[in-house]
Amino acid sequence: MIIVSHSAKIAEGIQDLMKEMAPSVPIHLAGGLEDGSIGTDVTRILEALDQVEGEALLLSDIGSATMNAELAIDMYEGSKEVAFFDGPIVESAFIASVSSGNDMSLTDIVDQLKQQ
Repeated sequence: MIIVSHSAKIAEGIQDLMKEMAPSVPIHLAGGLEDGSIGTDVTRILEALDQVEGEALLLSDIGSATMNAELAIDMYEGSKEVAFFDGPIVESAFIASVSSGNDMSLTDIVDQLKQQ
């Protein structure tokens, strides 16, 4: 899973919370800009995507984070299955982490998120 947020602190907080809920699920971050300021960057999202092993689910907070997550998926040239879900980021991360920790497929996780 990749958390795309305008704030590195928000992304890190979600990662910390999910480590408590599903410690075996890797959470990658694309929060804030490289200099630590608020914002999102497609390059950082693609870099996080390169770190993911297997399937990847992108979750974003608001506005341009959503736009950049979708753009990163469009730009991605690798072979990993990648999905994006636009919903409440903390709740979605919780559902996705616990489901992934229970070996649910990416498609099934996205379907489950759509039902929330």
